[in-house]
Parts: sequence; C-alpha cells; structure tokens
Amino acid sequence: MITPGKIYRSILILVVSCALLTAAAEDQNRLWLHLVRAPSGQTSPDPDGFIQRWLILEPIAASGDTQTAVQKTVKAGHFPNELTVIPRDGDKVTVDGTELTWHAVDTNQYNVNLYYFAAAFGKSSDNALFWVVTIVNCPQDIPDVRLAAGSNSASVWWVNGREVIGIYGDRQTVIDDGVSKRLTLKKGPNVVRGAIVNRSGAADFCARFLDSDGKPLKGYTIDLGALVLSFATPLRWKASGVQIKPISDETHTIVSVKDPTIVRYNDLWHVYATAYSTSARTWTMVYLNFKDWADAPKAKLTYIDVNPNMRGYKCAPHLFYFTLHKKWYLVFQSQPPQYSTTDDISRPETWTAPRNFFAKMPASAPRLPIDYHVICDDTHAYLFFTGDDGNFYRCRTTVEEFPNGMSDPEIAIRDHRNNLFEGSVTYKIKGTNMYLTVIEALSPARHYRAWVADRLDGEWTPVPGADSWQTPFAGINNVTFEDGVAPWTRDISHGELIRDGYDERMIIDPANLRFLFQGRDPASGGRYELLPYQLGLLTAIP
Repeated sequence: MITPGKIYRSILILVVSCALLTAAAEDQNRLWLHLVRAPSGQTSPDPDGFIQRWLILEPIAASGDTQTAVQKTVKAGHFPNELTVIPRDGDKVTVDGTELTWHAVDTNQYNVNLYYFAAAFGKSSDNALFWVVTIVNCPQDIPDVRLAAGSNSASVWWVNGREVIGIYGDRQTVIDDGVSKRLTLKKGPNVVRGAIVNRSGAADFCARFLDSDGKPLKGYTIDLGALVLSFATPLRWKASGVQIKPISDETHTIVSVKDPTIVRYNDLWHVYATAYSTSARTWTMVYLNFKDWADAPKAKLTYIDVNPNMRGYKCAPHLFYFTLHKKWYLVFQSQPPQYSTTDDISRPETWTAPRNFFAKMPASAPRLPIDYHVICDDTHAYLFFTGDDGNFYRCRTTVEEFPNGMSDPEIAIRDHRNNLFEGSVTYKIKGTNMYLTVIEALSPARHYRAWVADRLDGEWTPVPGADSWQTPFAGINNVTFEDGVAPWTRDISHGELIRDGYDERMIIDPANLRFLFQGRDPASGGRYELLPYQLGLLTAIP
C-alpha cells in the first residue's frame, strides 16, 4: 500500500537527486570558486554595469609595472596578431615554445580573479601578463560613453583597436581607477581588449562602461560569438588545372595572365586580367568571356589596347556595376588609381578614357600604391589598396559623390610586408552584417590571409584558422588538386572570389566559395614581370 509518507519520501529523494545532478554539472563547469566556464549565447552586464564574461588567455611570463615596462610588454608581439586577434574558446597560441589556451569565463563577482583563473590551470599569476577580450554588442550607436577599469597590478585597455586607458604601478584593484575619454560604441559588435600585468600575489580586474551622466551603462549585451564567421575554418580547397593561359597574337607577345577580376552577367563569365607584354615592355590588360568553365581554356583573349583610350601601362583591374550611375566601372592601376566606364563590358573598345581618382596622390599614400578595388555600403564608397609595405589602405567618399571626393588614404590594417603584401579584395558576406577582406602574403610562398569587420570603416580582425601560412585562407597548405591534375603551382596568388552578383556591394555567398587565382610553375624564376603566371580556380570543400 502506497502511503502519503512513502510518496513524500519518494519526492524528497527525487528533489535531492536533481539537486546533486545540478551541483555536479555546475562543478564540471566551475574553474575555481566564483569562476565558471562561460556558456554560448548572450549575457548582460551586472546591475552595476560590470562586464562578467571574458575570453582570457593563460598567463604569459612578464614583469614590470611602470608605464615604459608595461607598454613594452603588451606590444612585444608574443604571438601573431596579439593586439587584434578575436579568439574563440579553446583557441591556442604558442609563446616561447609553450602552448597556451584561450578560455571563455564567467564570474558572479564585479571583478575577475586572475589568481584563481591561473590556479585552475596549474599556473602562477606572479610576474604574468594576462590578455582578456570581450565583445560588446549594441543595438544602436551609443555616443559619449567611457570605459572605466581597475586592475591589480597594471593594465592597458583598447576599444575597437584604439588604446583608451593605461593604469600603471603596483596597485590594488579600484573600481573605475582608469577612465577613458568619451567615445562611441558603434551599432553591432565592439571589441574590448585588456592586458593586465601582475607582479605578485593577488591579480584581478574589473571593467564597465559609464554613460554620458557617469552612470553604469545598460542596454547592451556581451556576446563572445558576435564576430563568428558564417563559414567554418580552417578552409580546404580543391584546385583545378590551368583554366586561362597567356596566348599571344600577331601584335602582342605576352608571358603571363594574372590579377583577374570576374563577374557572371547575361549568362556569361566575364574576366578582365593583367598580362605582361614583352613586345610592348609593359603591363597591359586582356578580356575574355565564356559560358561554362569547360570553355574557359578555349576562350579568346582580347587585348584592351584595341581601345586607344587604354594603351600603355594599365593593370590589376577590378570590375563592378555601379547601380546609381547604371554604368560598369573598371578600376585599375596606372600607377595611381584610375577608372573607366562602359555600358557593355563585352566590348573592351567601349571603355571611356581613364580618369584619376586623385588630382595628385596624397602624401599619406605609400611610395608604391597598387591593386585597387572598390566596395560600397549604404552611404559610402570605399577605395582600398595595398603598397607592398605591410599596410592595407582605405579611402572613402559618399555614394552620391563617387567617384569624386575620395578622402586621403589611412591605414586600415598594419602588419609586416611578408604577412600583408598585395592583391587585396573586400567583400560583404551574404546574410550577415560582416565584411571579409582577403590579402596576399609574400612568404614563405604566396598565400592569402583573411580579416573580418562589421563595417567598412571599422576595425579589421584576423580570422582564426585563416590568417597564417600554416592555416591560410587560401594557400598550398590547404589546397589539393583535382583528380588527374598534376600540381602546377605552389603560389596561390592575386585572385578574386566569385561574387553572388556583380554590383558595387561585392557580395559573396559563404556556402559557395570559389576563388579565381594566379599560379605558376614552381620551377620558374627570374624577373617578376617575366614569371609565367596562369589562372586556375579553387572550390571550397564542404
């Protein structure tokens, strides 16, 4: 007979069992005391505005708490992209031969205890540098806010790539110890980055935003996945055989076809590309079209100098349709950036006489600006380019003024020239608010790296798993060749992703990535202009 007492005891056992299971699950996620592994998804700041969810890198050996020592420590380049990386939970870096891991962490306190964090992984917080990153996601632009931080010991803080706070000396954590100047949190993801340098003993930090009245900022979320791409990395590609070869004619002797730009329009593929003419001893351009890729090797090359407007040194084309003008634009290098327009891209003889974007190249341009391309958002047209100097440059004008009124160049991305060289192109990723930039790296062999941003005038961050020689966006380390195709290149060089459309928005479909690139016989060498570049096609492997 089942009595009320038996029912009560059964319920009590069930409740206790559930509690024990919940506690076990919490313990599994608990790192140390009030630190736990952060779940996926969004969270909000605490009632006093403190940010409690961070990505934290296991500590790096470091010392010194003076301003000079701390600045030297945080800018020492302990691992690639130290000041720009957007890590994911579980990502790893190697520092002085030691592998360190990024961890997504929540705290239930106003501060994050780095002593406990280090202890959870069997490491010391003494004489240590801790990198911390979080993503603040805003529903709209929020002006006149200030970042306020405290730390034990010293720390440096950045918002969207701009250094805004420095706290120095051997000190305890004080709420709002360092406060930035007023700044604007932009709509969408904002990157907050901190570097805490601890001498010994206790180590912790706290950070929050204050509104225009000095009160804790509310109305935003913390989302460590807000800058996650819509395609997985590391990527893998399958390479075709040579699709487009240099073909000379009676009046043109060429040794290469390279720097392609491609659109699909009126049921044809249209390609403009660079060619080096040994007969004219200069760079020129060629045009071809074909219906299907099987037809590409047989497509006729038309030399653009059939148009008297297009004779002489002109190369590295970028083709797009500018909706507002209802015109096709061809942007190219000559050495400064120039453009021509037409109503019919299949007729190279119809391109207008080239015009300069600048009456005179601005003083902020590099010595050798190259490889220009254009992309537009709703309000502005951007001219991006490289300079073989480790920098990626940006100019802009309004869509209504384009192609006039370009601003002076500013540096959008900085790196070493071996890691950021030339051949850049920027795209909008379909179905997202994200932009993708791919840039060719020089060494050890030509390969592509990738960056993302949520706005064209924003901070560009390297894509984890697509930003190095070992794990490139596209390079010989993640490319295999189609069955029956002998490997014909080691370089994955100046190319263009095939777009989902052909207009100024430069949209790509992350579910259908293809990349028309230039490659060459690995045994070839000599002067650059004589290298026998040809074009092939990469297709991303799901």
